[in-house]
This record gives sequence, C-alpha cells and structure tokens, in this order.
Amino acid sequence: MKTITYKDLINKWFAQLDKGYANPPYTKEEWDILESLKREYTIITEAEPETPEKPEKEKSTEDDRFVAKTALFMDSPEAFTEYIITNYTNGVQIPGLELVFQDLSKLTPEKFQDVAKIINSGTNRNPDDGSFGMGENEQTLMRLLIKHVQMQTGDPTELFLAIVLGGRIKAGTSETGDSITSNVDIDGTRGIIVKDFALIPELDFGKLSPEAIEALEDVFEMANVVLDQQQKPELQRDSLNDIFRLMSDPEIIAEINELLKLYQTTEIKVVQRLGKKVANILGDKSPEQLVITFFNLFDEYLRTKITQTGYWSTVDSEKFTVYLEPSSDIYSILKSDIENRRISRAISNLESYFVKVKGESINKKLLA
Repeated sequence: MKTITYKDLINKWFAQLDKGYANPPYTKEEWDILESLKREYTIITEAEPETPEKPEKEKSTEDDRFVAKTALFMDSPEAFTEYIITNYTNGVQIPGLELVFQDLSKLTPEKFQDVAKIINSGTNRNPDDGSFGMGENEQTLMRLLIKHVQMQTGDPTELFLAIVLGGRIKAGTSETGDSITSNVDIDGTRGIIVKDFALIPELDFGKLSPEAIEALEDVFEMANVVLDQQQKPELQRDSLNDIFRLMSDPEIIAEINELLKLYQTTEIKVVQRLGKKVANILGDKSPEQLVITFFNLFDEYLRTKITQTGYWSTVDSEKFTVYLEPSSDIYSILKSDIENRRISRAISNLESYFVKVKGESINKKLLA
C-alpha cells in the first residue's frame, strides 16, 4: 500500500472537496471521501517516514483554523531552522529562528504543540477570504517572529503569512517600496505583496508604456496649441487633471473644430499652419478622444502592473490583524475617473513618465 503523510493526506482530501477545505462538524460526504483516502494509503509521519502512525488528537484553538490534528515535534533549534528554510522560503536566510525555537520550548507542552501544528501543517486560511484576525496560537507565533527574526530584506510578517497561508518567501525582497513584485509566493502562481504601506510615501509602478507616453505627449502638444505656449506641462496629478479638463471643455473643443474647418478654406497662412498642426496632432481623433485614449492606455498599464501579484497585504502586529485584498480591489482605487476626466487621487505624479502611487492610499484601501 502507498504511504502518505498526514499533511499530504489532508491536502488530497481538501483537493477533492468542492469548496477546497472542510471545517468541523464534517458532513457525511466529507467523511466518506476522507475514509476512502485512508483505505488507499498507509499514514506515516514526516519525522519517521518508515513508521506508520495514527493521527494524534491535540487540543487546538478554533480561531486558528488548523487543517490537521498533528504537529511536527522538532527536537533542536537546528532542525527547526532547517524546516522553516526548506518549507517556507525560496533561498532566503532568516537569522533568529534558533531564538524563536528556544522561546517555543519554554511554552507549556500543550501550547508548544498547538503552535508547532501551525508551523508543520499551516492553516486552512485562504487569501481569497480576505482580511482576518489572528487566533490565539497565531498571535503567539507572530510575537515570537517579531521578537527574534531579523531578515536582511523584508519583514517577519512575510514569514508569518508564508507559514499561515502555505507560501514561500521570495529571495531578494525589498522593503524600500520601489517594487510591486510579490514578497510571498502562494502555490507558485498567486503572489502576495506584503509591506507597511503606511510608512511608504510613494510606490514606484515603473515607466509608462510607449503607447501611453505617446498619447500623453499628444495631449500636451494639443494643450500647448490651445494655451499658445511651448513648454512641457508639470507631471503632478493636479496639473495633469487641469490639462485633461481643459482639453474636454466644450468651448475649447468647439474652437478647435472651427479651426479645423477654417484652415482648409482660408488663405491666411498663419491660420493654415496652425490648423494643419492641430490636424496632425489629432489624426482621426477628436480633442476629447485624444484625452480618453490616454486614460484607456494609462488604466491598462496600471491593471497590467498591479495584477503581476495576486494579493496586497499589510499586517498590524499590535492588533494581530492581517489586512488582505485581491489586486482587483487595489486596482479599483487606481483606475482613472474617465467620466470626470481625471486620474485617481491615489496617483501622486508621473515624473519622467514613471508612475508614482501614494502608499497612504493603498493602506487606506487595505484597512477599509
């Protein structure tokens, strides 16, 4: 008969359930699926792969939402450290894990086992479920990580989420706020970006696409014609929105359209040159379409960038609360208000065509 660990058995069980997990009291159908798997496999422990062992029923805290009733009983700081590095990182070294183990060992045997169960088996928390308050044993784990773990880049909260959500910390994560790539990988496909966004003035979303830059420069060139000036407009959010509203003003649009009609029939050279310049800028677009074209390209750029990672998170280690939102919800505060012709208040500026997003806006959305 094939062998299987408790953790893998639970994972196989959950994989066959429609909702992907089970909470007690289990339905008859859920029990039947589990019993069928138990008849198919011989259950072994991870620590002693050759010795079949029945699952131990340990006391647990319901709020911690354990997926298994067993724990990995590590017998040394070295074994503990190796287990964490192997199972919850992609090559990230984490100083201080030995101290975490030492404090774990000072807990009562029952408490030690409950916290160890989280480390060994994770929880059935799903990032799709959003924000959550930590259970009693999760709080204990969070305290120990905050107290002892000192990562070269990143934060102990990343390790906490990796353990609780069954992910892995990525190597080379940065806490400077200049990257929106994920800190924690979930299932190899759904990443989480974990930062203290309240402390980050701006997040760098990278340089606009060439198409969006070209569309914005067309808007600038058209605005210079209307304003009779030859200078590059400011790239601060409010200045940009002033230009977008100008180019959407019905009176300005009417004057531009009148000029386009006039320059083809007039013999006045100045009017001809000006009208031809306006026609070349617009192409087959109206002045209003010129602005909308930029908004559409700008929003598509934001959507593409933000969905590079699946979820956004910040962890309040004092309130023991994990704030978690899918990327689609974060995008909702960044996309342009096309109807009113303005880019989002969450955008601070487009200096040198690099999109800068206010960390405060991300934080407010996560905490909302």
